[in-house]
Amino acid sequence: MKKLVYAFLSLMLCLLLHGYSYGQEVNDTIDGDSAIGEEPQTRDNRSENEAVAADEEDKTAAAEIVITATKTGIRKKETGASITVITAEEIEQKKKNFVVDMLKDTAGISVTQSSPLGGIADLNMRGTASNHVTVLIDGVKVNDPSQAGHGFDFAHLSTDNIERIEIVRGSQSVLYGSDAIGGGINIITKKGEGKPKVSIKAEGGSFKTFKESAGVSGGTDWAYYSFNVARTDSQGFTRTSSWKGIRKSFLRRHYTDGYDNTAVSTNLGIKTLHDSWLSFTLRFTDANMDIANGAYEEDKNHTFHNQNLAFNVKYSIPIFQWWESSLVFSYMNQLTRDKNLPDFYEYATSVYNYGAFASFGYSNMTFHGKLMAGEWKNTFSINDMDEIVCGVSYEKEYAQTVPYWFSFNEFFSAAMDGTAPIDKNAGTWAVYAQNHLKLYKRIFVIAGARYTRPDHFHDSVDFGVSGSFIVPVAETRFKASVGSGYKIPSLYQLYNAFERFNRYTFAYLNPEETLSYDIGIEQPLWEKKITFEINYFSIDYINMIVYDTNLDNWGRYWNSNALTRGVECIASITPIDDLTFRGYYTFTRAHDKTLHTGDLLRRPRHQAGVSVNYAFLQNGNVNLSFTYVGARRDYWRYPYFNRMDSYYKFDLAASWWIIEQLQAYIRIENVLDRKYEEVRGYRAAPCSVYGGLKAEF
Repeated sequence: MKKLVYAFLSLMLCLLLHGYSYGQEVNDTIDGDSAIGEEPQTRDNRSENEAVAADEEDKTAAAEIVITATKTGIRKKETGASITVITAEEIEQKKKNFVVDMLKDTAGISVTQSSPLGGIADLNMRGTASNHVTVLIDGVKVNDPSQAGHGFDFAHLSTDNIERIEIVRGSQSVLYGSDAIGGGINIITKKGEGKPKVSIKAEGGSFKTFKESAGVSGGTDWAYYSFNVARTDSQGFTRTSSWKGIRKSFLRRHYTDGYDNTAVSTNLGIKTLHDSWLSFTLRFTDANMDIANGAYEEDKNHTFHNQNLAFNVKYSIPIFQWWESSLVFSYMNQLTRDKNLPDFYEYATSVYNYGAFASFGYSNMTFHGKLMAGEWKNTFSINDMDEIVCGVSYEKEYAQTVPYWFSFNEFFSAAMDGTAPIDKNAGTWAVYAQNHLKLYKRIFVIAGARYTRPDHFHDSVDFGVSGSFIVPVAETRFKASVGSGYKIPSLYQLYNAFERFNRYTFAYLNPEETLSYDIGIEQPLWEKKITFEINYFSIDYINMIVYDTNLDNWGRYWNSNALTRGVECIASITPIDDLTFRGYYTFTRAHDKTLHTGDLLRRPRHQAGVSVNYAFLQNGNVNLSFTYVGARRDYWRYPYFNRMDSYYKFDLAASWWIIEQLQAYIRIENVLDRKYEEVRGYRAAPCSVYGGLKAEF
C-alpha cells in the first residue's frame, strides 16, 4: 500500500512540474499577444444580441452539467454513460413530497415499496438489487452497513431543499467503489444565491396528512447558505391487503397505520484564502411509523423508527489554474428500531395460524450502521481538451445489531429467537484515477481504473471506459460504456447467525463481481425540441449474493451467477415553449444462471411512463403523469413464489400563483383509484387528494 501511495504522490509531483512549465508558456504567449496590441474579446466588445445569446447558452449548459459521472462537472453529452437528471423544476411541477415517488417515474429504475408513507422501498436499477446502487447525499455515501445487503431505504427521504437528483446507470465502481456495480444516485441540496429568500409551505389532505416546511437561502460572491426544515404527520391507512381470517374481521376496516417525518437540511459555504472554498452540507431525517407484522398480517402496536444523519466537510483549493485539490470528510449514521409489543390480536392470529402451538411474542430489534470516510481528490485540467481526476480514499464502516425476540407458549416457557447480535467493522483503502479526453468538441473519451484493498478480502482492480461521438450537422450522438464492478459482502451477510443456527457465511461467501456494458444512440430534432434516446445494456454477475431457500429450507446466503439485459427508450418533445411531453419504456430481463429459479424477484420485464406538463398564463401549471408496471415475480406466502399482476396509475398536479409571492396547488395521486400492490400483501394508497399554499418572499 505504501508503494501505491508513493507512486500517487510522484504522479502528482510530475503533473505539478509539467503544469508549471505549461503555465509559463501560457503567460509568455499572453504577454506576446498584448505586445502587438491585440485586445482579447470580452462581454463589453460583443454586441447586445451576442451577449443575450451567450447568456441563454450558458443557462442551457448549466442545466446539462452533471457531477456524479466524473466527480467534477461535465455536460451529459461528454460521457458515454446513461444519465438521467431530475431537476428542482420537475419536482416542483409534480409536487411530490418524497424522492422515492420521483424515482418511480424514471427510465431503467423499478421501485417496490411496501405501502406509501414510510413502507420499505427497494430500488432496482437495470435489474440489479437495491444494494448494488451507491446512494449519495451531497457526496456522502448513505448505504446502511447494518442492513442485510448494505442498501439504502428511500422511503423517508423528502424532496425538500433538493436542487437535482443525478442518476447514472451502469457500473460506477471506478469512482465510488463497492456498492456502485449497478449505478449511482446523487441527491444534491440547493445552494443559496443572491438576496436572502424565505420560503414557507403548508399542505393537507387525505388520511389526515399535514405537512409544513420553512426555508431560507441566499449568497454572495464570498459565501452562500441554504437551510430548510420540514415536518409531515399522517394518520395513514391500513397498509396490508385483505386476506381471509381473523385479520380481516379485527382490524381491516377501522385501523390505520400512522406516520410522521422530520427533515432538516443545510448547505453552507465560505470563500477563504486564495479563492479556496470551505463547504458544509447536512441532511437529517427522523421518521416513526406503525407497521404490519408481514404481508396480510396487520398489527395495532408494531412500530418502526428510522433516523439518518449524513454530513460532509469539504475544502477545495485551486492550487493553480489547472490544478484543484479537495479534502473531504464525510460521516453517516443510520439507526433503525423495530418494536412489537404483545397483544390479544396477535395471539388470536397465532391461534388461527398455528392452533395448539400459538404463542405470545415480543420483539425489540435495533440496527445501527455508521460510516466514516476521508478522501483526497485532485483535478488537473490541460487546456480545454483533457481533464484528469485522481485520488486516495479510506472508509470505515460499523454495524451493530441488537435483536431481541421473546416468545411464550404452553410448550416453551420462554425462548430467544431470531438474529444473533452483530458488532463488527471493516475498512477499505482505494486509489483511483480517471482521464477525460475532449477532442474537437465532438469526441469524448473517459477511461479510469481503481485499486481497492479491503480489510477481509483480496485486492481488486476495476476499470471503466466510456465514449461519446457527435455526428456533425445531424447532431446524432453515439455512446457506449463498459466497466467492471467489485462488491464486498455486507457485515450482516458475513456474520449474521439466523434462526439460532450459525451459517458461517464468512467462511465461504465471496465478493460479487460484474462486467457491464451499454451502447446507445441519441437524436435531437427540430432545434432540440424533440429528443429520442435508445440504450441497450447488459450486466453479467459472478458470485451474486442471494438469500435462497431451495438448497437450505431454513434460508442461507449463497453465491450465484446472474445475467440482466434490457433496452431503454426515452423521449422528450416540446412543441411549444410551455408544453412538454416526456416518456420512457424499459424492458429488463434479469434471471439467475446458477439456481435457474427464473426472473429475479420484483423485477418487472416491462415498465413505461408518460408525463405531460403545461404552463399557462404565466401563473399556472398542470402536470399529468401515467405509470405502467408489468407483471413480476414475488413471494406468495414465503418461501413460495408467484407472479403479480401488472398495474397502471395516473397522477395529477396543478398550481397557480395567486400573487407574485403566494402559490396555491393541488395534487391528486392514483386519480382513477386503481387497486394494486407493489409488494404482495401490502396495499398501495387509494385515490388521495392534497392541497396547499406556498409563500416566497
